[in-house]
Amino acid sequence: MAVLMLTLVLVSVTSTVAPVERAEAYEVGTGAVTIAGGTATQTLPSGLVVTQNATGQTRVNVASTIGSRGYVSSDFTPGLPSSTPAVEYRMDSPDCASTGPCSGLGTITINFSQPVLDPVLNLAGIGGNSLLYAADNVTVIEASQLHVVLNLATGGLSLTDLSGGNLRVAGSSITADNDSTSTRCDTATQGGQIPTAGATAACGSVRVNGVVSSLTFNLSAVYTQTTGSVPPHNDNLTGDNFLIAVTVPQDYGDAPSSYDAGNAARAVLSDVTLGSGVTEDNSTVANGATSPNAGTSATTDGQDSGVSLGPLSSSMSTYSTTVAISGASKAGTVCGWIDLNRNGTFEAGERACATFGGGATSATLTWATLPGLVAGDSYARFRIGYDATATQLPTGPSSAGEVEDYPLMITSGLPVWGCGANADGLLFQYASATSTTTSVFGVDMVTGDSSSLPAIAGRQVNAVGYNVLDDYVYGWDFQQDRIVRIGSNGQAENVGLPAGLPATGNFLAGDVDDAGFYWLALDNGTSVSWYKVDLTTPVPTLVASGTLSNTIGGVAYEFTFDWAFVEGRLYRVMRRDTATPLTSPAVLVSFDTTTLTQMVVKNFGDLDGASSGNYYGALYADGDGFLYASNNTTGTIYRIDVASGSAATATVFAAGPASTNNDGARCADSIIATDYGDAPDTYRTLLGSGGPRHTLGGYDGTTGTASLMIGDAVDREVDGAATVGANGDDVTGADDESAGPYTIAAGGPTAAAINVPVTNNLGIPATLYAWIDANNNGVFDPSEFASTTVAAGASSATIAWTGLPAALVTGSAPYIRLRLTTDVLTDSALTAYDDRATGPAQDGEVEDLRASITQATSSISLTKTPNRTSLVAGQVVTYTFVATNTGREKKVDCTPRVVRGS
Repeated sequence: MAVLMLTLVLVSVTSTVAPVERAEAYEVGTGAVTIAGGTATQTLPSGLVVTQNATGQTRVNVASTIGSRGYVSSDFTPGLPSSTPAVEYRMDSPDCASTGPCSGLGTITINFSQPVLDPVLNLAGIGGNSLLYAADNVTVIEASQLHVVLNLATGGLSLTDLSGGNLRVAGSSITADNDSTSTRCDTATQGGQIPTAGATAACGSVRVNGVVSSLTFNLSAVYTQTTGSVPPHNDNLTGDNFLIAVTVPQDYGDAPSSYDAGNAARAVLSDVTLGSGVTEDNSTVANGATSPNAGTSATTDGQDSGVSLGPLSSSMSTYSTTVAISGASKAGTVCGWIDLNRNGTFEAGERACATFGGGATSATLTWATLPGLVAGDSYARFRIGYDATATQLPTGPSSAGEVEDYPLMITSGLPVWGCGANADGLLFQYASATSTTTSVFGVDMVTGDSSSLPAIAGRQVNAVGYNVLDDYVYGWDFQQDRIVRIGSNGQAENVGLPAGLPATGNFLAGDVDDAGFYWLALDNGTSVSWYKVDLTTPVPTLVASGTLSNTIGGVAYEFTFDWAFVEGRLYRVMRRDTATPLTSPAVLVSFDTTTLTQMVVKNFGDLDGASSGNYYGALYADGDGFLYASNNTTGTIYRIDVASGSAATATVFAAGPASTNNDGARCADSIIATDYGDAPDTYRTLLGSGGPRHTLGGYDGTTGTASLMIGDAVDREVDGAATVGANGDDVTGADDESAGPYTIAAGGPTAAAINVPVTNNLGIPATLYAWIDANNNGVFDPSEFASTTVAAGASSATIAWTGLPAALVTGSAPYIRLRLTTDVLTDSALTAYDDRATGPAQDGEVEDLRASITQATSSISLTKTPNRTSLVAGQVVTYTFVATNTGREKKVDCTPRVVRGS
């Protein structure tokens, strides 16, 4: 007799679905099958309940295992262990002929508690024998081989042969390739004197294609004479015992593994899906608790198409999304989770659920509150199914449905800061240690002018740094002991306290490097504790920390009030710790963020005098690699060329605002596009001499243009290019000297004029300021000054000097300086030179050039005009002659003479 075991059962078809990618993942029963009243019952790990029974000459026999009839692992897809629980059926066939087919042997029905898509039947031991022994009970004198045939009786389904030994699918029937089947999957030998069968038992896996709730097979059998040496046989004790184990496919999510908490979200494939279809996952693992798709992209699970997520901002208080539903044959539940606080888990407070009815095509999920919403990269998970309890959990198995995960950016509701050319430095300041408001100022890096920006209410923020990756400022909030993100509207939001970062750290220094790492510094007096926080992860993460001694090379330094990131290093301007702190030298110290080592770069000495204390609490950087340090007491902003190393200089760049309890931040990618002059430095041309410099507003480096400029081209420089020919700017970068050359005729001390090409696209008037060194004393005197208004849209302007201090000498080449700006320039009258020819301007351009003075010449134009336009004979015509001096000579001989003629 053949013995066959059943481990899982199929259910009846309730509907069919469109073809999808076939499942290779599976869930299989692990607990023993229970049999009561002729019905076998097994509950799978997902809670899916499988019941099976038989009718007619077939019955549920015993609970067994799939390997009890001989085991060949390659027979099964997926590969089942031999210990897999199974149900054994017994088909009796006493009335069948000893050869040939035999029908009407009963039915097998398998029921699922939920609809299942594409279950797999794993069959073993299909095959047996019918024997007649001689009186010695040893010798076989008649023998037939037989096997059951399972004929699919449920409509709307089809069968696919996946794998097996001597097993095949013929249309809607499961049968044997070779009808001479033995009783075992691993051999055709039957033992003793029993003749060897023609093949092994039929064993293997068959997929039932479609959605199944109840599945019925009509059973028949085939008898074959075992060997020609003895006649065939059948009797009333003959039958076939065979085994069936059913596996069911599963769908898994693909969010990072932290969201599965060791128990992956998964669902048995069913008729109901999110969107139009579902893929099947985890092809070789039974009852897997780890998703094979898990990853940071959350895009590896195909056909995740049921949800289209709208924008989610950290400023929102509620959120809704509509999910698409397909194939719902009955009422069910759909739930969604959004990791609102970006902590890597889905929590109960982050869930929204809705119910739906049979035939539903959509459902709306609404998060009525958004607790702990934190901006940044996050994830969402959606589950649909008929088991409400399982569907409402973010992890674990479900007996029917689908899981879909999505990456989701929670955008900050905060407006970003600007990182274009000439971005302001951002100065943060609070009045005292007990202040609950932080004031914010924009500092023009060229002029030093400051303007009030929206304050940060309810927070005391320091250690600020500008993140070029998202254009937000990050800082440390002393009120809540948290890292905060700050928008340009003065609003701030918590981004968390990374594990390992001191919760009560008195962080005064901070900046964000070009890779999105936030470096915080805590000055402990004799040392500095530093912390490196990754802002690019969903939740800010502390990735490194360490300690720096404030004694470097045997010399003690003090006060890390701020640091700024420039070209791979964090720079501080510290004080050398001396007995006279007000005159302590200012010292540039670098910290290499790769080697994590520090060094003294340059001792600048006492930069701002005995009263300043050399406290530099606000540092900034620019896109050209310069560091800017603002003195707390004086407000003076120094530009430091850190790339020069020990040859670095600290040059006064602007007169900024004085401040205390302060910190600075600036977009380090933003260049400070500035134009300088190129006359000799006696005219105060270089930055170190306080030379003229203009911020190039609206600067386009590709076209070499700005909104306000002399002529039609301009380029930017980082310092003046003092040259005798006043052409240093011409030969450095683009030749943007658009004014001149000018040839001016020598005459009197009050007569000089030039026409200057200009561009004014600001929409408001500007002023063209001009100086000519008439007395050739190497400076621009107030008496050598002239100006004119340049209207919006104007293309030229005329400068006319009067009252010059000396006559322009023929053959000389005096220097001219032109400055075009909307600023109102003033002369302090405290210096011999005109202050207006030096210092910063918020816009426009400066051009220096040399004029060519030529000898004045005489020139008279003469016109005559008659008093009549028509003539009559005998009338007198009177002519009027006008002589005009158009030359440069003051006196021309114009004595009238009588000229006779026609």
